[in-house]
Amino acid sequence: MVSIAIGNAKGGVGKTTAAVNVGAALALAGRSVCLLDLDPQGSLSTWFNLTGGDELVAGLRSRDLAGLPVAVRPGLDVIPGGKELALQGARILEDVETLRGVLALSGLRYDFLLIDCAPSMGPLVYNALAASTGVLVVCECSLLALAGLAQYEELLEAAGVKVVAVQPSRLVHTKHSQKALSTLKGRYKARLLPAVPETVLLRNAAVKGKTIFEVARTHAAALAFEAAAAKLQGVK
Repeated sequence: MVSIAIGNAKGGVGKTTAAVNVGAALALAGRSVCLLDLDPQGSLSTWFNLTGGDELVAGLRSRDLAGLPVAVRPGLDVIPGGKELALQGARILEDVETLRGVLALSGLRYDFLLIDCAPSMGPLVYNALAASTGVLVVCECSLLALAGLAQYEELLEAAGVKVVAVQPSRLVHTKHSQKALSTLKGRYKARLLPAVPETVLLRNAAVKGKTIFEVARTHAAALAFEAAAAKLQGVK
């Protein structure tokens, strides 16, 4: 099972949107996928109208997550989380290797596990990184976000985790946004994925509990998430 953390220390950049839609793209490509909501905000769980923070905490404590995945689409399951992770989960995961061990013991059988991370660098995120093959970094197309991204990469390097790809998000047709995208292209080259444009379609999809592929299959945002899924399929 290839485990990928979806991350950035900055909030509001579109990590959950990427987790949902990249996961959906992988499932549409015939891969089995589990999304793990490890963000106490629980946005991924809310997307699919799920709750399960207590169950996830209990599973981490008992070192067994096998009974927690909920099927939300063909080939796509979710392990819900929630606010209970903020305190109880952080205590359980004080050792950064805990989640890796729990996943090994749980015997989850998927092609991919995508972990939606919190916008922080506490125990939950360090566990996600330690349990992951690599990180898909989601970065908003703004110069301020780029400054924070450099600091995030330093933390990833210190943790010994590789960036497998970077997905620009919230791209708009302004000089500022385009300059940020150009800077990302120069920095990440082959690891840079197509940018996800800012669009109301993604917000409407989230409100309806749908993926972008169910509301606008050929939109540029859908194509960007498909490209991310294709990139991840090459990760070993």
